Amino acid sequence: MPFQMHFVGNGVESQEYIVVLLHGLDSSSRTWKSTLEGLTDAEISAVAVDLRGSGQTPMGAVFSRDQVVSDLDTFLLQYYPRRTCILVGHSMGVRVAMCYAAQHPQNVAALVIEDMDIGQHRLTDSPTPHMTPTQLLNFDRRADDSNDILERLVEAGYTQDMVSGWLEGGRIYLRNDGSWWSDVNPEFRYVCYREFCDNSIGVDAWTAIASKINVPCHVFVASPEGTICKEDSIQDMVRIFDQHKKPLSLHRFTKAAHSIHNSAPKEFMDTLLKIIAPVTQEGGQQLDE
Repeated sequence: MPFQMHFVGNGVESQEYIVVLLHGLDSSSRTWKSTLEGLTDAEISAVAVDLRGSGQTPMGAVFSRDQVVSDLDTFLLQYYPRRTCILVGHSMGVRVAMCYAAQHPQNVAALVIEDMDIGQHRLTDSPTPHMTPTQLLNFDRRADDSNDILERLVEAGYTQDMVSGWLEGGRIYLRNDGSWWSDVNPEFRYVCYREFCDNSIGVDAWTAIASKINVPCHVFVASPEGTICKEDSIQDMVRIFDQHKKPLSLHRFTKAAHSIHNSAPKEFMDTLLKIIAPVTQEGGQQLDE
């Protein structure tokens, strides 16, 4: 069966642009529910995807940085051909957005970075240190009983409070076939650290973006208590754009947690709509065949 990414579109049609929402670690397209609703109310075309190995998208045979970027490119060409993208990435989803923008700058009308810097984030900082790579790379997200998934996620290194919260919040749920499913995948976390975080790809992709892209770029930073960004890395982002004489807009959400779109939804949506408005008013940019 061909590889297919699961996605949730908001049903608003546009022949010119699409807002593409990319989730972070231990998450899925579900995290964007309120954002999709807000964009629907504003009559703005948008889609949230489950990246390879997360949500309802399978891991597939290969997980690499280039493969994940190719997944997104193939998906957009299949479902939203000839649209330019307003890319919105949260946390690790930012790294995917950055790599996509660096490889396909002609497809990007605006880039929004939600609470991620360009520094190295080490695998040893991941909350899944107790399982071996072999165990993590064979994690089964399906179970006949919810307690089985909860226990295996705790064995992977997540806390009991985290996994209980995921059950309550719908990241672990009963499917129509009677089985239980976890949108959270420690295997996804492990390989994302390897491919996108525990290396220099943040700096490399950001530098490529600064040299190639002439579209609005915005960085959203959560409160000092909620952010995972390091201030010196944020300043590096500003410096790199300054070196290439490119404008960069920095937005600080002083009362928001790491997930700005869920912890400060009104402020997030108001800011996002102001970013989107000039792009949509200009009618987007049609791509060549």
